[in-house]
Amino acid sequence: MGPITTCIQKMNSLRQEADAAVARAEDAEKKIKELEAALLTKEQEVQSLTHRLGLFEEDNAKLEEQLREAKATATNNAQLDKTHDALTRKVQLLEDELDTSEKRLRESTEKLRQVDVKAEHFERQVQNAEKERAVWEKKYEVCLTLCSQHKRSTCPLGHGRKVQPDTEGLAGTGSEHGRPLRIALGFYHVAFRNAVHLEFFRLLLLQGVFLDLR
Repeated sequence: MGPITTCIQKMNSLRQEADAAVARAEDAEKKIKELEAALLTKEQEVQSLTHRLGLFEEDNAKLEEQLREAKATATNNAQLDKTHDALTRKVQLLEDELDTSEKRLRESTEKLRQVDVKAEHFERQVQNAEKERAVWEKKYEVCLTLCSQHKRSTCPLGHGRKVQPDTEGLAGTGSEHGRPLRIALGFYHVAFRNAVHLEFFRLLLLQGVFLDLR
């Protein structure tokens, strides 16, 4: 019963670790979706700021042209002076707003870069979690394959012949409850005589090949 219990515990542990890896992958995918949504918002904000910046530059160019025209036709008239002052102030305000928009654009670009870095980080986490899940699934499949091969009573040493366990001297030779122990000792006897395959027999014990011997 020792190897059976160990095999069951190990398979349960593998299943739990695989489930944990899947949960981590799903959590990382959820975070990536959130980051992608934030990235889309930032991109839209950048596009909006870029559009506004273009409009400000066009307005600034128009006002500068108006200012040049006003200077060309300026006279000592007080009204022209007022118009000139008003245009100058408006140009200054537009330049200040343009500087503010450029600053916001730089900040949004930096935030966008940080979001890209975080997205790449979580993508790597997803890839690592998927690799980890694949490893545990392969381990689980190997364990099931070994158990299935043993249930067909083929030699675990790969000789393609039926195992003849050495059950001489064992108590309860006619009992079904003693069958797992008899088969295990028979495999051990074969493996011990063939020292080359002793490590493979140990691997079978560790993988729990006696799971379904009852």
